[in-house]
Amino acid sequence: MSIEAYFLVGPTASGKSDVAHLLARRMSLPILSIDSMQVYRGLDIGTAKPTPEVRRGITYYGIDIVPPSQDFSVAEFHEYVLGAICGVSSEIIVCGGTGLYSKVLAEGMDNGPEPDEELRMEWENAVAEGRIGLLKQELKAASPDAF
Repeated sequence: MSIEAYFLVGPTASGKSDVAHLLARRMSLPILSIDSMQVYRGLDIGTAKPTPEVRRGITYYGIDIVPPSQDFSVAEFHEYVLGAICGVSSEIIVCGGTGLYSKVLAEGMDNGPEPDEELRMEWENAVAEGRIGLLKQELKAASPDAF
């Protein structure tokens, strides 16, 4: 099943959510939030998460998915969207400012390598121990353009 999505994307505080709510009510469509902070339960202040009163009468996806203590990757967001929305709605309003979430929905996932937890721990230890110079050297050697 394909989904027709209307994307409202742009910078913070540009009025995206207000327009999305207006359209959702007029068109009787659900909204998918593509804000990487609104996925966390309890992070209501500072994320501009629409209140329950504002969301009343609108089916909302992408909000309050996981606790703040849990990591939530773009791949997990993509899986969530496929599981939660596909087969439920043929049209949806996509609203938010997280460009990577928008890109993944429009273009699909890039099947890159799996995270290397051992390497991540090594780098976190280097930061904690004040060995930033070592990390800079490794980055410069691995990717001079990114450095």
